[in-house]
Amino acid sequence: MNYFPKSELTCKCGCGLCKFSPFLLKVINEIRRRLGRALIAQSACRCIPHNKAEGGEETSDHLPNEDGICEGIDLKAIHSHTRYIVISTALEYGITRIGGRYKTFIHLGIAERNPKEVIW
Repeated sequence: MNYFPKSELTCKCGCGLCKFSPFLLKVINEIRRRLGRALIAQSACRCIPHNKAEGGEETSDHLPNEDGICEGIDLKAIHSHTRYIVISTALEYGITRIGGRYKTFIHLGIAERNPKEVIW
């Protein structure tokens, strides 16, 4: 089952970029299933201009890779239990690039171009 509508995964600038990693989609759907309630994708695919406007890094996981696939997502996670489910499930699936220092979301990234085994 896919809990995430295309609109949540598409670049927010209106350009239509929405080629999202099938593996990451599988993981976030499992996170949603385990939570048993809605989980919002705050930011997924980003084109280069939108990423720049958001203050994203030049090698952001949100940007398409050489195959045009976006490999990063920010999931809304305010409550500690939600944060625990997101992080524990991501680690279980082998995702080792996790941004958890943000107050309202957790970033999951799998882009090969970026360092692994990092949590910030």
